[in-house]
Amino acid sequence: MDLIVRLVETINDQCDLPYPVIAGYLKPGECIGLVPDPGSSTIDEDWAGNKTKRMNYTIAMRTKDAGQADKFMWEISNFLEMADDIPSADESYIFEEIEQTGLPSMSEQDEQGYTDYMLNFFVQIITRTKK
Repeated sequence: MDLIVRLVETINDQCDLPYPVIAGYLKPGECIGLVPDPGSSTIDEDWAGNKTKRMNYTIAMRTKDAGQADKFMWEISNFLEMADDIPSADESYIFEEIEQTGLPSMSEQDEQGYTDYMLNFFVQIITRTKK
């Protein structure tokens, strides 16, 4: 399933960010990462085996510039709020909805002065049974 890849591509295409979003955990230094969160689940399954899934994600930004983090995390938040379709490139899912489960917030700060900012959301999709 290419959902995380499509999320990263779409955010990078639609948001004017200082550096591209990567799929995966934050790297040392300034970066933006998108990772799956625990708690994703199948919420329904039809007789054909097609499943409605709720996939949880966090997008995080690490930076020393609080103003920059605020600006770009809200840009991503506004994009997610308005996104109405993130289609699969390999037809592995059908997009249903995306919803934020929180607003951008500061998470932690390390000894080098980097602060991590987080934004949580879920994507609801339908996965098709391949025959």
